[in-house]
Amino acid sequence: MIQWWKEEKPISEIAKLAGCTERTVYALLSLYHTTGEVVNLSALPYSRPRLLTLEDRAYIQGILDANPTLYLDEIQDKLWDDREVDVSLATLSQALMQMAVTNKKISNQAAQHNTILEATWIGEFGSIPKEYSREMTTKMGGVAS
Repeated sequence: MIQWWKEEKPISEIAKLAGCTERTVYALLSLYHTTGEVVNLSALPYSRPRLLTLEDRAYIQGILDANPTLYLDEIQDKLWDDREVDVSLATLSQALMQMAVTNKKISNQAAQHNTILEATWIGEFGSIPKEYSREMTTKMGGVAS
């Protein structure tokens, strides 16, 4: 816009070329005349700085790789103990979602071994001889133990 203004183009034409209103063009030119820049360096940033740095996120990923069953409060404690980073559980949860960390793998592992289901099955079918059980399981497409 400044270049077009220096080329003495009318404000209405600059607004059309830039795809904005004439008021925006005037505001930008005013800022340029005042500061010599077209960026207001004294303006506040659009968002708050991130509470968790890239290093913090890498640390979280590392401890979850080592122990994927950690709860949020355990991760929070480790962050404080090892890095002196104090974040809320909500912030930590949001960071894990942004990092695309899920508990799907753990849920699958948990579903594969359910002690209550196993005990119920043993109570119901425990009287069946192992040999017969293996034969039937194999025929049904399961894995015999």
